[in-house]
Amino acid sequence: MKIAIIGASAGIGLEVTRLALQQGHEVTTLSRRIVPLPDHAKLRRVQGSATNPNDVRATVEGADAILVTLGVKSPLATTAYYKKSVPPQHSSC
Repeated sequence: MKIAIIGASAGIGLEVTRLALQQGHEVTTLSRRIVPLPDHAKLRRVQGSATNPNDVRATVEGADAILVTLGVKSPLATTAYYKKSVPPQHSSC
């Protein structure tokens, strides 16, 4: 399975990345920092921001599953993220 993980550089996101790779999945991560992510043949790292539509698009393209594991340091940060989030893509199917 191809899994995209947004917010993978720490905490739950980093652990989910490690577990997905251990189970043989192809993983693409989006993080501001890519240093803590393990070296692995099935890991593709995208360094960027979850509020940047191009970074998000580059991360989720071709994914079978998308996990969002963003952490915030204050309640106001969550509100700011949703105001900047990527608008939904509508399928013509």
